[in-house]
Amino acid sequence: MGERQEPSDLVPSAVARRRGWLLTAAMVAVAAALSVAGGLADFGEDEPGVALPFGSALVLAFALFVSFGDKVWVRGDSHLSAKTVTGWRTIDLHAVKRVWRLRLPTEGQARIDRLVITDRHRVRVMVDHPDADQAVRDALRHSPIALSKGARRRLDDEELPLLVRFVGYVAKLVGMAAGLLFLWFVAYAGAEIVSRM
Repeated sequence: MGERQEPSDLVPSAVARRRGWLLTAAMVAVAAALSVAGGLADFGEDEPGVALPFGSALVLAFALFVSFGDKVWVRGDSHLSAKTVTGWRTIDLHAVKRVWRLRLPTEGQARIDRLVITDRHRVRVMVDHPDADQAVRDALRHSPIALSKGARRRLDDEELPLLVRFVGYVAKLVGMAAGLLFLWFVAYAGAEIVSRM
C-alpha cells in the first residue's frame, strides 16, 4: 500500500475553488475550440458536426470529476481533506452544508459510489472512503446537514431493492440519451446555419 499521504496544511477554500475553476475554464476553452473547428469544417450535407456534443459532454464530465478525491485525510472532528486532480481540498466538517450520493453503474463488479460533500465555503469533494463516511456521521451529530436519501442510505448501510435500482439506472440512461440527442440537434442546427452562410 505505501505510506499514508497527508496534506502539509489545511487548504484555504478560496484556493481550492480557484484551482477547480481554472482547470474547468481550460477545458471549456478546449471544448469551445473543438466546437468552432467542428462548425467551420465542411461535413457535407448529410453529416452534422459532432464536435459540439462531444466537447460539451467532455466539459460536463470534467467539471463533475474534477473534485474526485482518491486519498482522504481526516483531522479530528473539524476537517476532512481529499487529494483531487487539482490538489488537496479541505472541507470544514463544522460547516458541511450538503451531502449527496453519486452512483454510476460501470462494467464488471466495480462501480462509482461516492459521497459528494459541500461545505458553506463552497468547497466540494467526492470521496469513497470509510473515514469520510464516519466524518460525515460525526458531523451530523453536531449540526443539521442537507442529506440526500441516497447519502443517508449509504451512511446507514442500507441498500435499495434490486428492481428500484434497475429502474433508477434506466431512468438515468434515458435522461443521458435525451441530453445527447438534444446536443446532437443543436450541433446539427448549428452546422446547417454555418453551411448557409
